[in-house]
Amino acid sequence: MNVAIIVPNEESFMKEYGNGRTFEEACADIDTAAQFLKALNLFARKDGIKGYEIPMACYLETEPFSVRTSIG
Repeated sequence: MNVAIIVPNEESFMKEYGNGRTFEEACADIDTAAQFLKALNLFARKDGIKGYEIPMACYLETEPFSVRTSIG
């Protein structure tokens, strides 16, 4: 199963999914992650991405990957 770890662009993400919350709150919300994944999957299928390449789950991270954060 593919799981995507995504660091969304804060400005764009908050316009669509913010709903009066902080970036951290919006990214931590399970329902928001599900909505984001649905939109991502629709875009991927429209763009011709193969089914096995499309994530089945996603984790929304607020901090970009780096050596300092030990994420990347």
